Amino acid sequence: MLLISKKIRLSMQKKFGYIRTLKGEYFSIYHKYFITRLRNNKFIKLFLICIISTTSLFLIIKLILLGYRFSWTGFANNSQLKTLWDWLELLIIPMLLGFLAYLFTNSQKSREIELTKINQQNETLQQYFNQMTSLLLEIDNFDDKTIKTTSRIARATTLAVLEIVDGKQKGQILRFLTEAELINKESPFILLKRANFTYTILDLLFCNTCDLNGINFDYAILPWSHFNNSMMSGISMRYANLANADFSNSDLAYVLFTNSNLSHAKLSMSNLYKGNFQNSNLRNADLSKAHIHFANFYSANLQHANLESTNLHFSDFSCTSLRDADLSNSDLSNTNFYGADLRNANLTGVNLIKSSITKSQLKKAKSYKNARLPF
Repeated sequence: MLLISKKIRLSMQKKFGYIRTLKGEYFSIYHKYFITRLRNNKFIKLFLICIISTTSLFLIIKLILLGYRFSWTGFANNSQLKTLWDWLELLIIPMLLGFLAYLFTNSQKSREIELTKINQQNETLQQYFNQMTSLLLEIDNFDDKTIKTTSRIARATTLAVLEIVDGKQKGQILRFLTEAELINKESPFILLKRANFTYTILDLLFCNTCDLNGINFDYAILPWSHFNNSMMSGISMRYANLANADFSNSDLAYVLFTNSNLSHAKLSMSNLYKGNFQNSNLRNADLSKAHIHFANFYSANLQHANLESTNLHFSDFSCTSLRDADLSNSDLSNTNFYGADLRNANLTGVNLIKSSITKSQLKKAKSYKNARLPF
């Protein structure tokens, strides 16, 4: 019995994430995480304060009403019966004033913390620019061994600063690295693999022929940016705004574009092997002559997209909108079209061997002349 109960306790600890404290008590990891989130979220804290204040006021009113039933409380004495205004002066108004004072103090404290954070970020960014500028001015005097060591230090410094600054400042760092040619793909001085550029905000970036392999650009706002002829393998750009961006002739193998806005983007002649475009907006995008085999386009919007002469074999277009898209002369063999919308799509000369396209989907297409069909 003891052995069985021990096994049950161990399985419960494993299932629900319990850990044993020094006092021998069990504490849930998820409970600890929830408490931490509560402490860090000011809106939840304010909501809880309102609930506690309302509950306390309700209990006080109930106690007062209960006090009128008993003579020993003094509330039931008609000669000294307190009016509503008496109670407002005695309890409710002081409580309300105290609550407002707390909110004001807390708001002032939050502003001070935010201002301190902004000042620290600005100071950190300026120190970074000063250090990198001094480094670039002295680099011609370094030997090969010193240059390698300096490159590693510059990378470590850049990665550390990116964890501190905000989105706009990350944009300034990216522009600085690009303009100073420190991330040129031919001879990159700093390798930015695994760099945290999440929430970066920058318009019209010219980052042509750059080495951006493995960077995290999730939630970035980079419309009208130019990344053509760049190395961007394994890059993550989930939930990013990349409208009108230019990725033509770039290596984007294993890229993550899930839930991103790529409307009017240029991806022609790029390597998008095993790219993930799930739920992304590719309306009017240009993917002509690109290598996109084994890609995931599940539930993506490819309306009016240009996919002419594109290698798309083994790709997944299930639940995808390809309405008015141009897929002419493309390789669509072994492709999944389950639930795809192909109304008015141009399928002239395409290879559909071993694809899951149906006859009803073909009938809705604009043309499938000279196409190689699976049936």
